[in-house]
Amino acid sequence: MHGFKQAPRVWNHRIDTILLKIDFEICVSEQGVYVKCWIYERKEEKLLVCLYIDDMLVTGSNTNLINKFKSQMHNEFEMNDLGKLLYFLGTEFQNMEVGTIMHQIKYVRDLLSRFGMQHVRIQEFERLD
Repeated sequence: MHGFKQAPRVWNHRIDTILLKIDFEICVSEQGVYVKCWIYERKEEKLLVCLYIDDMLVTGSNTNLINKFKSQMHNEFEMNDLGKLLYFLGTEFQNMEVGTIMHQIKYVRDLLSRFGMQHVRIQEFERLD
């Protein structure tokens, strides 16, 4: 089984090389985050890619550009598109009329339950349910 420990490092190097080749910049304050900004149809557009081990989160300001990027990645890697983001690294994402809300309701409820406090009401969380 020697060599398996190198696989994540090799994959990370490969994805890093590809993203830099297609003009993404590495975020200086957050490891595994890449950003691409450009003018598309006279409007500034941004694409954000977050990597964690072998998971990739892609978001941006233009659906067409996101789909183009996903197509590029499908050409390079065997991957599955899981659709709209619901959960990533312990954070839940909920689409609302006003935009996307990030929260950790499940984590808080699990924590309260762990300490026998599942009866505690947290009004801020209940509005999101």
